[in-house]
Amino acid sequence: MTERRRKLRIPPFQPHRQPWNRREKELLGTMPDPRQARWLKRSVESVAARRAAKGIPIFNPKKQRWKPAADKLLGERPDTQVSMLREISKQAVQHRRNRLGIALPGGKGRNRRRR
Repeated sequence: MTERRRKLRIPPFQPHRQPWNRREKELLGTMPDPRQARWLKRSVESVAARRAAKGIPIFNPKKQRWKPAADKLLGERPDTQVSMLREISKQAVQHRRNRLGIALPGGKGRNRRRR
């Protein structure tokens, strides 16, 4: 059937398939896939597949990437200030500091060697 449609130059039959417009493409990854699917009136699978094909990461406001500039703050400011600046929990900052082995400013904290 597909071959016959192609020979007759009739486009494939896909009644639910809609082309993605520029605005929809720009919105990918700006909200969770299920919410975006409802908003765009598309299936969750369609949104997830398009987002993955474009290399756009999953939207997760709670998970933030640590950049070198943010890591530098760990050695310059107390955990409470870093947590307020990055809008994350103090425990997340402490975990990152311990993981990298960075001491608290002023040489205080667990990461300092005992003498």
